[in-house]
Amino acid sequence: MKPELTLLIWAAQLPLVQAVVAVQGALMQVGLSGLAGNCDGLPEIKGWGGRAARAHRNMLESLVLFAALVRNLVDRLTLANMRLAH
Repeated sequence: MKPELTLLIWAAQLPLVQAVVAVQGALMQVGLSGLAGNCDGLPEIKGWGGRAARAHRNMLESLVLFAALVRNLVDRLTLANMRLAH
């Protein structure tokens, strides 16, 4: 497997880990009933739990651009390899 695809796979798994950390931080502050119920009156998560939630959202926004760049790079490398083979 190409290193670019390996990095993309690792980058795709990182938001899952960040989500688990963010949920754990929110659980410690609001509890399960607060997270499982109506989230309209949910207080702002502070401290490391809030930071983890913001990092998770930031990673999700960046992952789309990263995936597009890796896809473009892999396509270009594949096309270049096909041209060299013929």
